[in-house]
Amino acid sequence: MPYDAHYSNTPALQDVSADLSNIRNRFDGIMEALEATAVQTFGVWDGAGEQPARSNNTEFNTEFGTVQSAFEALIGTNDEVTAQMVSMHSRLNKTFEM
Repeated sequence: MPYDAHYSNTPALQDVSADLSNIRNRFDGIMEALEATAVQTFGVWDGAGEQPARSNNTEFNTEFGTVQSAFEALIGTNDEVTAQMVSMHSRLNKTFEM
């Protein structure tokens, strides 16, 4: 279906989902590298400051999970909106076919 200015650009919405998924994957890689470094550091750390650092790491992991959930919700919502727009376009095209 060709893009028409009075319709939303559904291919662009689909591109947004792909972009968000790519960003999330890059974000995952960065966060997993940070977590691996923290685990390695805690494996050899014994002494002053260890407990506060472990607490900060636990807080970091909680925040990471929260951000991951937000990313998943954002991608899912965008996918849902895109599917609804595609469906609407199809219904409109059928309604006004000549």
